[in-house]
Amino acid sequence: MLQARNTDPLSAHIAAARAGGCRKHNEDKIRAFLEEQGGTFTSREIAAALGMEYVTVSPLMRPMARKGLVSNMGLKKNPDTNSWAIAWGIGDGTPELFPALPTGPQEKLRLRLFQKIEVINLLSSINDGGDQFQALTDALNAELPKRTY
Repeated sequence: MLQARNTDPLSAHIAAARAGGCRKHNEDKIRAFLEEQGGTFTSREIAAALGMEYVTVSPLMRPMARKGLVSNMGLKKNPDTNSWAIAWGIGDGTPELFPALPTGPQEKLRLRLFQKIEVINLLSSINDGGDQFQALTDALNAELPKRTY
């Protein structure tokens, strides 16, 4: 459901409540179209076929896919723009090109400021030959694991 921010005026809350109903109605229209027609269609093709605006259809497609209402069926050339676009349809679809990766538990980091003497010790431990900037970067990066608790 669409929500307005707490700081938004009353009119924004009313508009969000109304738009929530429209969103469901539009999702139902898109789903019915794809089931009826079969095949795959880009967001622009769906919008044109249903007499809707592209800017109304396009933002609905990814959330509909997350709900399992439609599937990303791969890419196809968009005839209007001659660029590649996601082809939407009903079915299992194809795996995402860049699927979301689980991030696992978040590590809490604490800010670790280096004391002046630590920086001097790191600098003195760096070999005088070669790239000193890279050597300092490597030395500082080696200290990073000590930042997690």
